[in-house]
Amino acid sequence: MVEDDSCCWNLRSRVAVRFILWKDNFQKSAPDGPLPWLRASSRRPCLRASGRSLFFRSGSVTNPVSHNLGFCHSGVDVSAVSLNSTRTDPNPHQPMLLFIDESGHDLVSTPYEVLAGMAVAETELWNLIEAIRSEEMRIFGINLRAAGAEIKGVKSLKKKTFRLASEGAVIPEAERRDLVRTLLLDGVAAHAEHRQAKVTSRQLVAYGQARLDFIRSLFALMGRFRVRVFAAMVENGAPRPTGKTYLRKDYAFLLERFFYYLEDRSTTEMGLVVFDELDKARSRILIDQLGAYCRDTLTGYVRSSRIVPEPFFVHSDLTTVIQLADIVAYSLNWGTRLNRMTKPTRPELEEFANAAFNLRYVGRRQDVQNGDDRPVYGVFYLDDLRPRNERS
Repeated sequence: MVEDDSCCWNLRSRVAVRFILWKDNFQKSAPDGPLPWLRASSRRPCLRASGRSLFFRSGSVTNPVSHNLGFCHSGVDVSAVSLNSTRTDPNPHQPMLLFIDESGHDLVSTPYEVLAGMAVAETELWNLIEAIRSEEMRIFGINLRAAGAEIKGVKSLKKKTFRLASEGAVIPEAERRDLVRTLLLDGVAAHAEHRQAKVTSRQLVAYGQARLDFIRSLFALMGRFRVRVFAAMVENGAPRPTGKTYLRKDYAFLLERFFYYLEDRSTTEMGLVVFDELDKARSRILIDQLGAYCRDTLTGYVRSSRIVPEPFFVHSDLTTVIQLADIVAYSLNWGTRLNRMTKPTRPELEEFANAAFNLRYVGRRQDVQNGDDRPVYGVFYLDDLRPRNERS
């Protein structure tokens, strides 16, 4: 428990430090000088050396962390610092994190491409992670990471899971947990000993039912911790931009909706974007495209006043909340159909797709052409990913 808590505070500290460093750079490089929210912020958390201890102060609570931040900036080593907030602003910047994952980008095995994001407040992040781990223990009797399992839609929600869950009567929770725990532990031991695991049919039924119960509990937790869902559902044959520097429309529109959500929350809310790690070449291309979008276009420049334009990339098997984004993307891909979307769904997945859809962001903005008030939806459909200048 201590180790996990330290990791959480390390994440908070890394987010805070990276935001400060980005902010300093942006103040120097902004084409028209610092944006208003940057100019208005005269106080910020200060850094000072303190051995290998790191402190993050929030209100009157100080939390020690002994983890290395692991990065440098402009020749300054911040691998061992103390972070203390001296801010007295009653509404300090509390980053909203947008975790993004994809479904169907192989254009083969799924009906659509889905780029899905789930936004969670930084102050709620650790509580959400702890709640998920508690549900793992309640349902499986073991932490899934310790069993070598990952929360992935393509695994947890495949047709076989539903078939196994329906092959027997509903198993009482306590008995089901014991069966599943034995199954998972034997699987770990069999892998280590290079032997075939011993599995009974009742264990498989219990595992199928436990997986579905766990997914239901995940959506309940997302509602409890006020998660908001964003998703671009894209036609598989949608035309792509020909220019390598152009940001695809699904990314641009997803950031637009996230930007509106931040505006709706408060006048000071900031956003950080966290992607499931792509291969390095794709990651670099996406970073360059986001940077160009925020530097070279007026819309992107405005978006960067609320959203830090350089994203984080994390391993999905090590980052719990990215796995939730994967579940959301997979559920919407197979269970939600908007206007003009005609491909069939998997009926057994519509329960989870509806749960994801009900968490979507819905806002209102004024139409720039006629001045009418119009709704803006966090889940939307696209059949063309090219920028306007390539479509005309």
